[in-house]
Amino acid sequence: MKKRIDLVLSGGGARGLAHIGVIKELTQRGYEIASVTGTSIGALIGAMYVLGKLQEFTSFLEQQTQESIMNLMDFTISGHGLIRGNRFFNELQKIAPDRNIEDLSITTTIIASDMISGQEIILNKGSLYQAVRASVAIPSVIKPIYKNGMILVDGGVTNPFPLNYAKKYGKGDLILGVNLYAIETLKDATTYFQEEEKSTNNSFSSIKHKFSQLRDWKKSLVDSIFTDSGKDFNYAGTFRRMSELMTAKIAQQAVQIYHPDILINIPLNASGLFDFHKEKELEEIGRKKTEEALNTYELQNSLKRQIWKRLNLWRKN
Repeated sequence: MKKRIDLVLSGGGARGLAHIGVIKELTQRGYEIASVTGTSIGALIGAMYVLGKLQEFTSFLEQQTQESIMNLMDFTISGHGLIRGNRFFNELQKIAPDRNIEDLSITTTIIASDMISGQEIILNKGSLYQAVRASVAIPSVIKPIYKNGMILVDGGVTNPFPLNYAKKYGKGDLILGVNLYAIETLKDATTYFQEEEKSTNNSFSSIKHKFSQLRDWKKSLVDSIFTDSGKDFNYAGTFRRMSELMTAKIAQQAVQIYHPDILINIPLNASGLFDFHKEKELEEIGRKKTEEALNTYELQNSLKRQIWKRLNLWRKN
């Protein structure tokens, strides 16, 4: 009999589409998901699953292009964020009406962060979509949610991989965590810096290069938000990489402290923050990584059962 899973879905932007492949592989192999704990994109994918609309959401994403994704971004010149988020959540309402978290059949916990207190906030009551909207609100990129004197933003700011709440609220036999911040070496990084050094070898070239960078700074800042992770080591790209590495370190510490029974690692450089048009590719990454992890887990369990069986036979004899 397959065991019941307490599923923990980390944050990580569009890489979170790998969560879809994880969930599909789990259910296809007969595992029951007893609870879902999610941060940021993990909260969004988890919400679609507990509403029973993951396939419809997947179909919606498959129809999107990079241009149509940008149209859903609902850009604003507000000082609180570049994106309102209302347009996207209106589309979600068409896929599945909002529900209160406490009325869901699967125990659901969503993590956000309060910019006032600096604390992580547990959202397990009230509007599911409002909780998700708060949890995905990347500071300065997506407008925050104002609630009860709090300014709620991305749960990944304080807890990108909330394994601790699966321990606290979980209903299953096993904790399975999906970490979207698995670090892999960026193979093109050394080449980039070598080319950078060559291009700035003489003082005149260096001055021209720096002025060019300064002129293009705003464009590169925007590009760095909406393009693949780790491919540019300009000013903004380096800052983003630094932020990702800090988050990755927090996620690693969560694994070391809470020891999930099954850990699925999705590479940090699998996609950029808003590469939602890569749904099929990222879903397949999640499915393959889950297949590998479950095969290893089930093999180890089978070997343990055989060892115990032989020990029991030996004791009887």
